[in-house]
Amino acid sequence: MKVALVAPYIFDASVKQVFGALLLGYSLYIVPGDIRFDGEKLFEYYMKYALDISDGTPAHLRLLLESSGGKKPSLNIKCFLIGGEPLGWNIVEKFFDHFETHSLKITNVYGPTECCVDTTTYEISKENIELYANLPIGVPMPNQQVYILGKAGSLQPIGVPGELCIGGSSVSRGYLNNPELTAEKFIDYHHSSFIIHHSKLYRTGDLARWLEDGNIEFLGRIDQQVKIRGFRIEVEEIENNMLRHPGVKEVKVLDKTDNKGDKYLCAYIVSERLITGSAFKEYLSGCLPGYMIPTFFVLLDRIPLTPNGKVDRRALPEPGITPGEEYIAPGNEIEEQIAVIWSEVLGIEKNKLSVNTNFFDLGGHSLKMMIMVARIHKVLNLKLELIQVYQAPTIRSIAALIEVCHWVNEPDPGIDINRKQESDEIIL
Repeated sequence: MKVALVAPYIFDASVKQVFGALLLGYSLYIVPGDIRFDGEKLFEYYMKYALDISDGTPAHLRLLLESSGGKKPSLNIKCFLIGGEPLGWNIVEKFFDHFETHSLKITNVYGPTECCVDTTTYEISKENIELYANLPIGVPMPNQQVYILGKAGSLQPIGVPGELCIGGSSVSRGYLNNPELTAEKFIDYHHSSFIIHHSKLYRTGDLARWLEDGNIEFLGRIDQQVKIRGFRIEVEEIENNMLRHPGVKEVKVLDKTDNKGDKYLCAYIVSERLITGSAFKEYLSGCLPGYMIPTFFVLLDRIPLTPNGKVDRRALPEPGITPGEEYIAPGNEIEEQIAVIWSEVLGIEKNKLSVNTNFFDLGGHSLKMMIMVARIHKVLNLKLELIQVYQAPTIRSIAALIEVCHWVNEPDPGIDINRKQESDEIIL
């Protein structure tokens, strides 16, 4: 059995691949960093080494969908272990329809680092994908127990939401040198109606409920902690760093969902002066990792509040193109084609996309840029390096890059214009 390790070794998801493969005598294939987040290269890697099992997040499934050309391409993977963030049934359905597979199964896995990564699993196949509108996270793994508790510590009945708590041999002893947080998250629990073999429970802070068939449905976070592209994020940390900016008076960072079901961060800011989204991103890049930098920055006169003093989320405007921004239409056929691609990737009407607007100011991030590069490859039959597009993030600059490459490489339409770059890996 050949197992692919897609998760970086510093990410907890790597544990089950590394030790699972080695303890069972399987072959472990460590996917190089420049391949992990390139859908086309990842697909080729799977096929080249005839791999059987791979881990990943929903983002990896999207990359494979966008980057594998042809009709019903063959895929040799027998099982994908997908976790890190909620898995939507729509992407799974598209995945099964897109690839020619032989008994492919996708296992939806759930679990926090504090409980040795995975706690529950749900195996998805073509036959059971339409059973649920919201794919469950499954049932507890051997030697692990899951309890759905109410605010008073009562066991919640079937269908009633509560906090998902984990017991069993996988639960860690707590946080090193942090007794206060350990006491808050790792609790002693006893209930008169049953015998609990491991009285220590870990409070995940996740909201869930039991389904009638014994599976568990994940309903999101109870607190402000969110997950974006597989990374667990504390929005308060982002807000605190933004408040250090000399021009920021107030800020509220929220997680939102776009029309394709992907989560992103949006920062609502009360500022003493006009500051662009690009300037904010440059400022935050010096103190936060890429996945914690908001996709959109919306300037407000004030943060709207409800009568009880809480932020009124419904009154906050939806992010989008900055009002009053100068619109410049595509000037040639290549710019027109790129505008169409941007419209599909960003979910913005084509006639609102100015050719001089920065991709990242429109809600773009590294994952969407990878998808955009894959679309350009499909539509224009020209392969660009991510670093090239990253340095030319407007429709006009990308079109100029493509025109130069076509002129240099004529008449070979499929030539790879990759060039060696010394750069850090772009983090999703």
